[in-house]
Amino acid sequence: KGGIARKAASPLTAVLFIVLGLYLIMSNRSFADRSDYRYVDTQCKLLFDAMDTNAILLTTNWDFYSPLLYKKFVDSTRTDVTAIDIELLRRSWYYDFIDRTDPTLAARIEEPVRRFLPLAHHFERREKYDVKEIEDAYQSIISKIAMTDGRPVYVDLGVQFRDLDMFTRIPQGPVYRLVRPNETYTPKPPAHMSLGHTDPRLLDKDYSLKKQINMINLMNSEWKSFWKWYSSQKETTSGG
Repeated sequence: KGGIARKAASPLTAVLFIVLGLYLIMSNRSFADRSDYRYVDTQCKLLFDAMDTNAILLTTNWDFYSPLLYKKFVDSTRTDVTAIDIELLRRSWYYDFIDRTDPTLAARIEEPVRRFLPLAHHFERREKYDVKEIEDAYQSIISKIAMTDGRPVYVDLGVQFRDLDMFTRIPQGPVYRLVRPNETYTPKPPAHMSLGHTDPRLLDKDYSLKKQINMINLMNSEWKSFWKWYSSQKETTSGG
């Protein structure tokens, strides 16, 4: 009898597993199917439209940084743009990458990097290091990049550094253009940005996409506020 029961249970168990598998596939299909998941391409286009030739982007947003690397080094799209993750500037190995991919920029920051690297090596080996000295050298590198002559420099919402207040930040697409002291710059008119339609069920589960949509919406608001102020200044100037 036990053998007969086991023989009857085997096909039943198989059927149950098949039904369960089909249920899981169907219930998760909308989340797992990313055939229309194009927001990264849309986001890159918004970034490229915002940034002028030979741009430098200082970013803390991995969802900006990693797609831009792919576009540049795999797709050979906008190879003139150099994206710099300012958190990775804390690591010694990152400067070899900058030297290989943008030697002109590497040469520009050579002096503060020379001060920073020995301190970074102490940090990475868990040896004693001067906190104030390493932070000062690190901040000097970011400021040196931001002040690069002849190249437009942009930052995203999350970027903060010691000398940021030296610059005027003007919203351009999903980023800000840094305008150096005494530099003349004419902003581009705003255009409403969107990452396209998104299934609400996907949005509930995808933290990265939700974060990027919130950021785009915030930058739309920044654009609108800035352009209202900028237009009023132009009217005042022309009226005077």
